[in-house]
Amino acid sequence: MGFDNCNALVVGLLREALLAQGRAALVRLPAAERARSVLFLSLTELLEDMGKPEEARLLYEEQLRVSKEAMRANKETLGDRHEDTLGSIYDTGELLRNLGKLEEARPLLEEALKGQRETLGDRDTYTLRSISGLAHLLKEMGQLEEARPLYEEELQAERERYGDRDPRTLTSINLLAYLLKKQGKLVEAIPLRTEELEGWVLLYGMEHARTRDAAERLVSTLREAGQQEEAEALAEKHGLAGN
Repeated sequence: MGFDNCNALVVGLLREALLAQGRAALVRLPAAERARSVLFLSLTELLEDMGKPEEARLLYEEQLRVSKEAMRANKETLGDRHEDTLGSIYDTGELLRNLGKLEEARPLLEEALKGQRETLGDRDTYTLRSISGLAHLLKEMGQLEEARPLYEEELQAERERYGDRDPRTLTSINLLAYLLKKQGKLVEAIPLRTEELEGWVLLYGMEHARTRDAAERLVSTLREAGQQEEAEALAEKHGLAGN
């Protein structure tokens, strides 16, 4: 057996062992916490990376059943506006979204957001998570005009909380710019793309992967907007002239 084949076998065995340990650890978590845990997301990503999308889907569907049960129980015992109830509503909506059941997910994510605005306020961490989840859902449904104010609200909240040059803020800038680009609003997207790039340069320097990715996005947007001279100058500056 050659080195490459041996290495692939070892990596495969390690991944299988990691998967088994992850499944066991997930079962030990309280049912209400599984869907929002990093472990659950990591397991589904690992299954996808291992070429097992059906197993990942089964894990989502299994957790969806648990979340629906928790949502029903919370509504009956705690009421519709309790924090735990709203959390389980959100979890169920997000699981449906990840399973591609967008029409079923929408009313749940809207209900969670409405309830959290009323009980927790607009800048609570859970409210902001629901804003982000609903924004992503609307984008996936092609409802870009409805998604835009949610992305804008999320970005404004992160500017207030973390500042203009935090990675979380820069990621939100990228998401809003992407949405505007999909709408064909290139003139509005360019300043955001520019701000994003400047932020990554200040944080990580010119050679970092995030900086280069942001530069590529801005170059592409400038080219689409017909600003060829600016695009090529930027591409030259960032070593992207051949791209």
